[in-house]
Amino acid sequence: MLSIPQAPDVASAAAVFCQPRGAVTRLARLRGASRQSVYRQAHAVHQAVAGTRCRRRLADLRRRLAAAAAAGDALRRRLRRALAPDAERQAEFAATAQALGVSLTAAHALLGVLLGPAAPSRARLGRLSRQAAGRAAQALAELDRVSRPRARQLAADEIFVGRRPVLVTVEQDSRCLLGSRLAAGRASATWAEELGPYAAAEQLARDGGQGLRKGLERVNAARRRAGQPPIADQEDHFHLLQRGGRAFRAVYHKARRASRKAEQARQALDRRRRRGLSTAGRGQAVQHWWRRAEAALDRWIEQERPWRRLQAALRLFSPAGELNSRARAEAEVQAALAQLTGPEWGAAAPPAGRAGGVSLPGPGAGAVGGRAGGGRAAHGRRAGGRVAPPTGGLRGRRAGGPGAARGAAGQRPGAGVGRAGGRHGAGAGAGGARGGVAVQQQRGRDQ
Repeated sequence: MLSIPQAPDVASAAAVFCQPRGAVTRLARLRGASRQSVYRQAHAVHQAVAGTRCRRRLADLRRRLAAAAAAGDALRRRLRRALAPDAERQAEFAATAQALGVSLTAAHALLGVLLGPAAPSRARLGRLSRQAAGRAAQALAELDRVSRPRARQLAADEIFVGRRPVLVTVEQDSRCLLGSRLAAGRASATWAEELGPYAAAEQLARDGGQGLRKGLERVNAARRRAGQPPIADQEDHFHLLQRGGRAFRAVYHKARRASRKAEQARQALDRRRRRGLSTAGRGQAVQHWWRRAEAALDRWIEQERPWRRLQAALRLFSPAGELNSRARAEAEVQAALAQLTGPEWGAAAPPAGRAGGVSLPGPGAGAVGGRAGGGRAAHGRRAGGRVAPPTGGLRGRRAGGPGAARGAAGQRPGAGVGRAGGRHGAGAGAGGARGGVAVQQQRGRDQ
């Protein structure tokens, strides 16, 4: 900061720099001071006028200002990343933790890491979570009042919290969660009350739960009495394909075990021959095991085609590239299930009177907001990859059909397993081309 020199200092500077020789001595005598004090005052005035001290002071102030600005920027960056421990943020943390299934004890422990001693108690977190749930319920009630009457394609199921079910309803086209209510039970009356507000519903995809099925029957009965069209009852594809895949894998493993047992019997016979032991009756036993193995392999190969047919019937598009229909899919499923016989397929078939479990577009199927016809078909094309069922069975284990699968199962090309592949024209390869000859040669040796 610039300081203005006093009048005596200016007079001393004038005497030193401007007056003739002897002016400094006369001024010192006049003041009764020494000549050195006059010179010091003159030099002080010179430094003040030149600004050297002012520039040094200004540079120091600028450095301090820059340091303060940098510290302020660092504090602002920390503030943006900081967690403000106010009541609203704590309520949001508690409600989010509860929605994700985190217990209040775990949420309290996690919040203690961030806030330390300032973390709220577990009881306070519970109160904050309940208050947030109350406010959310009020907002969701208004949203449900608008969205539920517009939903057409529904999916419903139960999610259990302990032993109490949460009744969940989802609109399939938009994946909008329309209902999620903790109920005392899952009886038909409870589900009928839950499905009642969906006035525009045309189809409901569900699993095999009896309470949901009977609840939908009660809703449809009320609709028929009111002269309204019923809601199409559609079982989901997942459980049908899951049961079918389990049955098909059981058939495969039976064939694999039978082939392994036949191969072990043949190897035991070869060992006895090499050791010079008696093989009386052993050849007939080996032939018996090979006949059982071939029958099991034939059954596996014969059931693969109808199983693939059933999977293709549940896809959104037919093999010809057309949008699949419910009637066609149900006919294909029934035809495929008629060929899938055996004890393994008893649990895979849907109950009588509810055959098919097909959830595909029917006549007039639409989405939320009134989209129908071309819009629904366009949506089907867009979502074709999402709703198509997964390829089940043994596709990942087989690179060249049943013959290759038998090779992967531990069979040798000449162990008799290629015969079935050669007969049915599937996976001939090394196993199919040479297997039949190897079977006949092995049978000749056994006899």
